[in-house]
Amino acid sequence: RCPQGVNIGEVADVVSRMAEEVAKAGARGSQPNVKPADLDRQFKLKVSKMAESVTACFTCGSCTAVCPEALFDPEKDARRFIRRVNLGLRDEALADEFKDICATHYRCLSRCPQGVQISRIMDAIKRCAVEDGYTYPISLAALERVDLSRD
Repeated sequence: RCPQGVNIGEVADVVSRMAEEVAKAGARGSQPNVKPADLDRQFKLKVSKMAESVTACFTCGSCTAVCPEALFDPEKDARRFIRRVNLGLRDEALADEFKDICATHYRCLSRCPQGVQISRIMDAIKRCAVEDGYTYPISLAALERVDLSRD
């Protein structure tokens, strides 16, 4: 829960609607090729059922600041990844290799002011990716050795 009492879920929904409006208007932002058809609200709901904390993220960047993967490659950005999920950018999130290289160091969890459990989100995204054929064969082999049903 946000210490200031802000309902982050409502904020995320507003952001999703804003992204739809921006896409309809043809404006360019951080997602220049987003079209309303690209936004999949059901994807966000599906992920949030598997990892409730995904909607609590307000993209502050604390996770990315401490992520060892981001230190090696700035394109590996947990904040951007979670934002794609919350905006409903299903194809972009599932195709992003960050889901496959996140080593779940848990540094992000220890720094997140909202307690977003990125490791659970990554597990949920990996499940979705396997279902939809977005996962690399080497990742599938690794997933076979991991129990994704744990709490």
